[in-house]
Formats: sequence, structure tokens, C-alpha cells
Amino acid sequence: MRGLKNVTADTALGGTSQKNFNIGDLVEWKGPLIPIEPDYSGKERQVYRPGVRFRGVILEFYTETKTGREVQMARILPVASQLIVEVPCVILKKLETT
Repeated sequence: MRGLKNVTADTALGGTSQKNFNIGDLVEWKGPLIPIEPDYSGKERQVYRPGVRFRGVILEFYTETKTGREVQMARILPVASQLIVEVPCVILKKLETT
């Protein structure tokens, strides 16, 4: 088929996107995973808010296996919060670089 790339099992989803970012970059993402205060048990949790844009600074990159496939993730400190969130690199957009 024309225009399709060969994706192997060794390729992490978002791995190519992650190469465009550095630790300390200011990024924006839309929708999933924003921090909220700890719940009644004291555990931090994240919630889904579709269509809302969030900004934060990249702290770290790591690879996580989800549904049998590796996904490149970023730990981000949001601008308006002190709780760290974990966001797939594939949905990030760079705003400023370090």
C-alpha cells in the first residue's frame, strides 16, 4: 500500500514525537489527564477533560506498555498545579524550548 510506514513491535508509539522535545520544554496538550487534588484516600489521581488545553513543563520521558504496545510518555508539571501528570508524547505540542 502506498504511503504506509512499516511499524515494528520495537517502535514505541510516540517515539518519533518524543525526539522533538527536550526536558524543560514548555508544552501544550488538549484533553486528557489533568491533575486534581488527592482523593479521600490520599492518592493523587488524574481525570479526563475533553477539549480543554493545558500547559506544562516536561520533567522526564519514559516508555510504558499499554494494551500490549510500548508508548512513549512524558511526566509534566502543569503550569497551574503542583501535581505531576503523565501524558503520551504523541499528543504534545511544543510552545517554548530550553
